[in-house]
Amino acid sequence: MNHERRVLVVDDDSISRMVLREALSISYRVDAASDIFEALEYLDTSEYAVVVTDLVLQGHTGIDIAKQIRKMGLDTEVIVVTGHDSLETVREAIHVGVNYYLTKPLNTSELRSLVKQSIYTYEFNRQAGEILQSSCVSGTPVVATALQNAMDYYNIQRQLSKTRNVEDAISAFFHMFTSQQGCSSAMAYLTDGEAYYLYFYGGYSEDELFSFLETSLDQDLLQSVSYPRGLPQDDICFYKLGGTNRSDITSSEKMIFSPLTGLGSSLGFIGLFGDAISLNRPVVNRFYTCIPIITPVIKRIYLEQKINHQAQTDTLTGIANRRMLEQAFHREIKRALRYGTPISVVMIDLDDFKQVNDTHGHIVGDSILKDFVQKVNGIIRGSDLFARYGGEEFTLILPETEKEGALHLAEKVRSEIETTGYEEHALSVQYTISLGVSCISGVDRNSQADAVGSDTCGKVAETAIHQADQALYQAKEMGKNRAVLFQQEATS
Repeated sequence: MNHERRVLVVDDDSISRMVLREALSISYRVDAASDIFEALEYLDTSEYAVVVTDLVLQGHTGIDIAKQIRKMGLDTEVIVVTGHDSLETVREAIHVGVNYYLTKPLNTSELRSLVKQSIYTYEFNRQAGEILQSSCVSGTPVVATALQNAMDYYNIQRQLSKTRNVEDAISAFFHMFTSQQGCSSAMAYLTDGEAYYLYFYGGYSEDELFSFLETSLDQDLLQSVSYPRGLPQDDICFYKLGGTNRSDITSSEKMIFSPLTGLGSSLGFIGLFGDAISLNRPVVNRFYTCIPIITPVIKRIYLEQKINHQAQTDTLTGIANRRMLEQAFHREIKRALRYGTPISVVMIDLDDFKQVNDTHGHIVGDSILKDFVQKVNGIIRGSDLFARYGGEEFTLILPETEKEGALHLAEKVRSEIETTGYEEHALSVQYTISLGVSCISGVDRNSQADAVGSDTCGKVAETAIHQADQALYQAKEMGKNRAVLFQQEATS
């Protein structure tokens, strides 16, 4: 079967085309195109099970090819290969019908595996379509309807299973219905147990939707998902996912809603709006078919997010741990080197903290650390990264901050701790901190501009941390309770 199926590769780089072609020609008949026009000529004249395309082409993108394939009504599977891993690009690619998304450097084994999987998916859809058409012609509409429902279920499940965040899952769900006649808008209320989210598609304001939640939505539905009646509007995070259409959101005939409940807990609810939508049997059937598909998807995403958060968070203080610090610092350095912007590092150590633990006990010591973190979080910007480096040592990463600004912030933090100390009930503990500051200036970009890779970022990060640590050591040597800026001559 594999040799009967054709694969089209599209890349404007001749070497990349050759690599893709050689990787796939062992198992499939492969044609190659250098641009979108040549690709469309191939698609017009031959049947292709899979198209593998680079994202960036001359004057066009691989996403443009995917759009044209869907406009042509083809079931061809589309795989985009690129070095660009922007979340927005991934979201757009999935939205227009790209089936898979691979980033460079390309793993040819992974590519071959995806192409093989795509071939089987293409075969399934093609054969199911032929059976469906045959059933309709032979006068067996019941069989045709059942098969169509099975195909819808399969394709919906496949599309939603690819999503990696809740917003994409909800957006894909909305798109399945708002692109159909009879459905004008949609909304979903979700909670992960810690925060509340309202996603919506349509021309409604946040005030209108909040009023709808509080006054118009079925009370039994709200109770079934434990919606906290009287929740302040400011406590809900609103996400508009597009759309300008509006429908009457006070008439029960113009809405359908369902709770999202799985694995013993309520995630929220999701619903559609449209003129007489509750009487539109095909839409209603498809809607309730999708509910048991999207529910475990959202549950899985929330669980993955929780696991990732725990893996990157210090359990005592709730801020980033050293692992997350290293990952985030590398990303910020890459951005700083690429755009020539400064980035500063502040190493912080609580002075004589062992003595605090010995005097007051580790429970009080832990409370002081948590109080310290809270105070620092109240001073730094939202774009700054605050992490526990280890023990009583902490690190601040300050993007787009020159050494003067970093030193000013360090002094502000030092003064706050010296002034306020720690107080709880009758206990008062005065303590101080020492800080070391280093800065990667935008000027340093000149020597790194052509090599912003992981090795470069790692070396720069190691140097910046080391310099801040040296400045911290100097602060300790000078009597503690001070902020010191790293000076190059200090190491000579």
